[in-house]
Amino acid sequence: MFGGFPTSVGVSNVRLWWDELAHKPAFLTERPEGAGLRELVDHLLTLPRPPRS
Repeated sequence: MFGGFPTSVGVSNVRLWWDELAHKPAFLTERPEGAGLRELVDHLLTLPRPPRS
């Protein structure tokens, strides 16, 4: 599931299947499901934006 994405992110409930995953996400959120997605989006919005050309 995560093997093709070197900077993949999984929400915390993926830990339920952690041992079964052949490829694990590079990062895990602290929250599960939609709250984990929101956590990721909130983090991404804090990152600096590249300058426009």
